[in-house]
Amino acid sequence: MYAWLVGRFLRVAYAQAAVGNARLVNLLAADDIEFTFAGEGVFGGTYRGKGELNAWLDRWSALEPQLVVKDVVVSGPPWAMRIAMRFSDTIGDDYANEGVEYIVSRGFRVRSIRVFLDTQVVAEWEARHPELTVAG
Repeated sequence: MYAWLVGRFLRVAYAQAAVGNARLVNLLAADDIEFTFAGEGVFGGTYRGKGELNAWLDRWSALEPQLVVKDVVVSGPPWAMRIAMRFSDTIGDDYANEGVEYIVSRGFRVRSIRVFLDTQVVAEWEARHPELTVAG
């Protein structure tokens, strides 16, 4: 039941973030959140604080992604959770990827998010669409 509730919340929060509304993400994110997206491309790197996270989310949502949360695993109590989330991500008809996010929450605030996915797929998509991936 607990994992189902967390999964439900993540599905709603990510669906809203994908269309440019990061309100729920910001509600639970710690001010000093650390967000890491694997890879060397323009989306890759480590972003610190809500401002950098929001800038990344703005660039991502502008691409009109379709992110589907597939599985959610939760460990620990609500004030000290570790969450693993398996997802699929598509953009248009020429990008499809799958990955896992590892989320750490302490004191009812998300402290870190690490995204792991096939970085080669991301790099190939970026090479096909350089006009859409300018760092912001």
